[in-house]
This record gives sequence, C-alpha cells and structure tokens, in this order.
Amino acid sequence: MKIKSLLVMLAIIQVISLGNALACHGKETPEDKTGKVEKGTGEGLKDKITYFDGFNFSIKGRYHQEKNYQRLPAKFEGKVRPVVWDLSTASSGVCINFRTNSPIIKAKWELLDVYKPRNMTQISANGLDLYCHVNGKWQYVGSGIPRNEIENEAELISDMDTTYKEFRLHLPLYNGIKDIEIGIEEGCTIEK
Repeated sequence: MKIKSLLVMLAIIQVISLGNALACHGKETPEDKTGKVEKGTGEGLKDKITYFDGFNFSIKGRYHQEKNYQRLPAKFEGKVRPVVWDLSTASSGVCINFRTNSPIIKAKWELLDVYKPRNMTQISANGLDLYCHVNGKWQYVGSGIPRNEIENEAELISDMDTTYKEFRLHLPLYNGIKDIEIGIEEGCTIEK
C-alpha cells in the first residue's frame, strides 16, 4: 500500500513539473519598461539568431562590477590566499538575468580552462543551466551542454511563444567563463 501511494505521489509531482515547464512557454510576465537593452534586427526569420554580450544584462553572484565573471574583484588577487583566489575565478553562483519574447534562446560561451572532472558531469562543471520564472518560482527549462574544451555553443530552449518571459542563466560551477553571449531570434527583444 505504501509503495502504491508513493508511486501516485511521484506521478503527481511529474505532472506538476511538466505543467510548470509548459507554463514557461506561455506565461506572460508583467511589463517592465526599464532596463531595455536592445532589439534584434531582421524579419524574425527562423534560424536567424542575434547574439548579445552577457555584460548587457543583470549579473548576480559577484562582489564587484568589473567586466568579468569572477566572484571576487581583481584587487583581491595577491591579498587573499592563492587557493581562495583560484576558487574565486570559477563562476559558481554567478547568473545572468534577462527578459525576452524570443521563441528560442541560444548561448555561446568561452571557458577559462580545460576542466575534466572525474566525479561529475560536464554540464555541471562547464555548462549552463537556464531557468524561467513561472508562477513566482524559478523552473528549470534547459541546459547548455559543453561539446568542446573551451569554446561552446548550444540551444537552451526553443518552440516558445512570443510573450515576454523572465530568465536566469546559471554559469558553470567549477570552471570560469571568459566570455558569454545570449542569442535570440532576430526581430525579438531582449532586456535587463
């Protein structure tokens, strides 16, 4: 009897999770006229992607405003222990927030180092995770799977409707990011 109840509960959780993921495809967030970055150019033709530098958006999880994705500012190098400085160059905890009405989101990113962990996946160590704000909560919607050692490109999500949605892109846990660009369909808008 307990096993049957547990299986029913797991099925309900899966249905709720699927509903939240599908809601991201059609959930409109309130309009925010501040922080507009740029509008893509073109007629919105499929497979035409415009990329925007990650520094155009709100970056969280850093203790500075420098143009890098490290957790500590450059002035701390040499002032903290070398092991602390090395750990601070990983982008763990750093994320990029943005809003878009694009039906597709892609990313291009360049890693700082070649990092091949033995005890975890390449996605957690070197990849990206994309979340969408749905019903007051952040819902996982896709990952950027690293295919190369340094320079990578991935489609994070596609086939969404064109209502504005709020996204959070989490950077790798154990590697640093030298550069990242977020891609949207031409003709769509992306904002802070």
